[in-house]
Amino acid sequence: MDKKQTINILQEAIILYEKNLANKKILILYQVDKNVKYIEIIFKRSNFLHLTGLKIKNPKLNSRTFYKKALNQRLSLNDFEINQNGTTKLKIDILNQISSINKFINMIGDYQANRKFLIANKVIGNLNVCLCLKKISDSIYSCK
Repeated sequence: MDKKQTINILQEAIILYEKNLANKKILILYQVDKNVKYIEIIFKRSNFLHLTGLKIKNPKLNSRTFYKKALNQRLSLNDFEINQNGTTKLKIDILNQISSINKFINMIGDYQANRKFLIANKVIGNLNVCLCLKKISDSIYSCK
């Protein structure tokens, strides 16, 4: 995957993210034994950069300005780097699907291990795509 391919994918994905998830909350109800539980997931615009796995190269950018540039199709090849640890490819490959995650969640679980590149409290998704969530307050999670 090169940077030009990445920008093409980002341009499509950011439109979907803006339409379906940006600054929205998703409420997920699930059952454990006979108890109904829930979590709320907050999707901030500033979370989008994390979902791409990219690293900002331009010192004038942060996650919010990256989002605005991507949404306005003004990202340049000099604005970002592809992370060499492999996380960018994994994330970019499913980025378009994440924007419709509320349509295919059929599994939820606690994530209790910590890995070098993965710190999470919950995992949601299906057999093909999952989203790791970090708890930010009582029953509220973010994809940060």
